[in-house]
Amino acid sequence: MKTLLDKLHLTKQSIPFPLLNIYEDKDYFYIRTFLPEKLSSSLKLSIHNRTLTFTGHLSTSNDGTTLYQEVPSTHINRQVTLPEAIDQKIIACIHTEDGTEYVLKKRRL
Repeated sequence: MKTLLDKLHLTKQSIPFPLLNIYEDKDYFYIRTFLPEKLSSSLKLSIHNRTLTFTGHLSTSNDGTTLYQEVPSTHINRQVTLPEAIDQKIIACIHTEDGTEYVLKKRRL
């Protein structure tokens, strides 16, 4: 069975995953992952200085025979470096239908 990645001649490593939007205000960074909660239950976020690391395993399960698959089962390991240091803890984690938003406080120097 060919996945969308196969059809586009892309490797799993060439696609940044999970998809992210990152924005900020004066005091906080907001990191929004676009991965439904059902699929993101194993997604972990670790923080070291300015680097965020998302790890986990994306698996799609079904009870039948897969005819077409655009979302492969794959290991997730994505790093993003923010422009300035943050506190080492997550202030808030908000789950929505299409993803999760993490709120991180900027570190005051």
